[in-house]
Amino acid sequence: MSKSALKKELKELTSEQLTEVILQAYDINKAVRAYFDYYATPEPEKLYSKYWKVISKEMGRTRYRDCVARISRIKKAIAEYESFGPGMELVLQLKLDTIEALLVKARWYNFSKPLTSGTAKLAVDIMKGAEKHHIYSEAFNGLTKIIQNRDNGFLSFRKYVVYELSEAGFYMEQPEE
Repeated sequence: MSKSALKKELKELTSEQLTEVILQAYDINKAVRAYFDYYATPEPEKLYSKYWKVISKEMGRTRYRDCVARISRIKKAIAEYESFGPGMELVLQLKLDTIEALLVKARWYNFSKPLTSGTAKLAVDIMKGAEKHHIYSEAFNGLTKIIQNRDNGFLSFRKYVVYELSEAGFYMEQPEE
């Protein structure tokens, strides 16, 4: 059902019927319950903490010296967080914290090719989203600070992220050792 069709159906309901539909959705669907809980009492920092724990748990998946985190799960958690509308500054902060944590993790664990390229693509997505939401300078400065920090992973990985950013049209100074 399209949004316009749903909107038309909902307009035909009385206030009591609409309340009943919302309460049923609240009882049945966990995602709807989370959304309405946040809608009723928005606590962006608490929500940030919840999703940071989800992302950290995924990044904590290791096998011997290999990080077996799934970039798709990390991106899904970020997208879910963003869907609550906590503000682009907090979404940007979550993305930057994720990039930094992934770069640090790569210093101690081997990354698969999908996780390596996914990390670089996440950096590109940060810049594209920042451009779209008019927070480009904050994103660029935050990403530059993370990439230039010598403690954040191997130089080769940080250079790869910069290379992918430049391929996407976002030019950044190469990190130095």
